[in-house]
Amino acid sequence: MKYRKRNERIYALFDEGEDPFKNLEELYGIAGSNLVIIMGMGMLEDPELGYFTGNGYEKKVFKGRWELLSLTGNIVKGEPNPEIHVHAVLGGPDHNVAGGHLFAARVAVMNEIVLFITGEDFMKKPSSSGLKKWEL
Repeated sequence: MKYRKRNERIYALFDEGEDPFKNLEELYGIAGSNLVIIMGMGMLEDPELGYFTGNGYEKKVFKGRWELLSLTGNIVKGEPNPEIHVHAVLGGPDHNVAGGHLFAARVAVMNEIVLFITGEDFMKKPSSSGLKKWEL
C-alpha cells in the first residue's frame, strides 16, 4: 500500500494481493479521527458480499476477479478495534452487477481509495436490529 495524506484526505493505492480491510484499518490510525468516510474503485478477487435480511446476513463469495465499480463506507471508533462498514458494487465479465456489504476480499491489480477525515467524534453501539449504529 502507498498513501499520501493531504489536508483532510488520505489518497491510497492498494496493491495486488493485499487485504483491503487491513489497509483500511492502518489508514484509519493515520487519519487520527473517530470517523472517516471511504470511497474507492479498482478490482477485487473472491469478494464476499452480504445482504442483510433483518435477522443477519446472507453471504456469498463471488469467485474470481471482479471490477470494483464502487466502494463506499465509513470507519468509526469501536471497541476493541475500529468498525469498518463498507459496501461494494462489483462488475463481472458478463457486465452484470452484484453488490452488498463487503465482508472479505483480496486486492486484484489495484484499488484507488480516498478517505475523508471528518474530525467528528462518533462511535457505534449495538441496536435492537443486531446491527451497530452511529451514536449521534
